[in-house]
Amino acid sequence: MNLAFIPARKGSQGVPGKNTKELLGKPLIQWSIEQAQDARGVDEVWVSSDDPEVLAIARDCGAEPLLRPEQLSGPVAQIEESITYHLSVDQRRLSIDYILLLQPTSPNRTSIDIERALGHIRETDADSLVSMVATHSPFYWTRDRDLSWIKPYDERPRRQDIPEVFQENGNIYIFKRRGFRGDRVYGKTVSYCMEPDTAHEIDTPLDWLIMEQIMKERHGDPVYRGDRTESQR
Repeated sequence: MNLAFIPARKGSQGVPGKNTKELLGKPLIQWSIEQAQDARGVDEVWVSSDDPEVLAIARDCGAEPLLRPEQLSGPVAQIEESITYHLSVDQRRLSIDYILLLQPTSPNRTSIDIERALGHIRETDADSLVSMVATHSPFYWTRDRDLSWIKPYDERPRRQDIPEVFQENGNIYIFKRRGFRGDRVYGKTVSYCMEPDTAHEIDTPLDWLIMEQIMKERHGDPVYRGDRTESQR
C-alpha cells in the first residue's frame, strides 16, 4: 500500500487559516487531496490536522481525516512527529510500502508529478525521494553586514556560465515506511526534478497572490490539471 500523508495544522502566522482559504474556487487543502487521489499508485490519503474545518473538508473529499494531538500541533512541531504518531496508533502501518508527504502549501504540483516521482523511487529502489528544481544562482549574501564577494566583483561569472545546481521545492517527499525513523530523507536518496515555478510555496500573503497567478496561468492546461483521456485512465 502507498499512503499519501497531508499535514495541515490549524495555526498559521503568515496566512491565517490558509489551509481552508479558497484558492481558485476550492480550499487550499483540497488541491493536494485531489492530486493524491488522482495519482495512480496512491492507495490511501490521510489528512492530519488539529483543525475541525480541515478534517471536515478531508472527509467530504473522501480522504481519511486524522485528529492530531495538541502537543504535535504548535508552530514548532515537526511534520515527521505527526507521521510517527499516526503510524504508531494505526495497525495499517504494517501494510504501507511508501509514504508520500504532500505539503498543502505547494499546490502547483500535478497528479502526474506524483505518479512519476513514485515510479522513480520504485525503479531506483531508493529509500527516499526529494522533489527539486534547477537553479543557476549559487550566490548568497549573509546578514553579518559584510557584503564582500569571495571573488572580486569583476570576476563574477555570467548566469549562463554557472553550473546547474538543484534545490528542494517542498512539493513531494517519498520514503519507504520500513526504515523510517523520524526523518523524511534517509538512506539512498534520489531526486525528482520539476518545473521552475514549483519552487514557490505559500508562507505569506504575497506568496498567496503569486501562487494564485501561477495557477491561473496554468490551470487551463490539461497536463497541469493532471487530466487524462479515457484510454489513459
